[in-house]
Amino acid sequence: DVADPYGPNNPIGEPQGIFPGRVVWAWDPDATNENCRPDRWGDGYFLDKNCDQAVVDRMLAEALLKLTEAPSEETAWDAVFRYFNQNHGKGDVGYQDGETIFIKINAVHAWTTNNDGSIRNDGNYGNVDTSPQAVLAMLRQLVNKAGVPQENIYIGDPYTHIFNHCLTTWRSEFPNIHYMDNSG
Repeated sequence: DVADPYGPNNPIGEPQGIFPGRVVWAWDPDATNENCRPDRWGDGYFLDKNCDQAVVDRMLAEALLKLTEAPSEETAWDAVFRYFNQNHGKGDVGYQDGETIFIKINAVHAWTTNNDGSIRNDGNYGNVDTSPQAVLAMLRQLVNKAGVPQENIYIGDPYTHIFNHCLTTWRSEFPNIHYMDNSG
């Protein structure tokens, strides 16, 4: 064993954020089915039967409010964008129409797709990728609370593919978002 040279609870680097160094953790046991067996075909953690979208939506909203100490999700997003813009030389401004947002999903197992974009029934079936429910919660926040037009949002992973079950879920609610993967 190699000991951590910095020791426990000894942060490294300069704290960042609206409240520098703040970390927010969201957990709700009702978000997922504790009896899910993601290693079994047809019982993936990512299936709606094993993940409650309403709970995931609420968890993201609550985490956003805790992160910013804002009174509403709309003002929380304004605070996030203002912080970002101030730290990137744009001044004390919130989201501006025409700005582009790119969300990189870590779809590291999406190399194992069938030709139709579905998940293969193989040893990679239950491996963890970005939850479609978590991404949908973020898209709902950006469009419905932050006021970002769908056309200004790009999402995907330029190194791999987007699984069909994810694309179908997201596109059904947000058809004008740009979905991108390594095949375009």
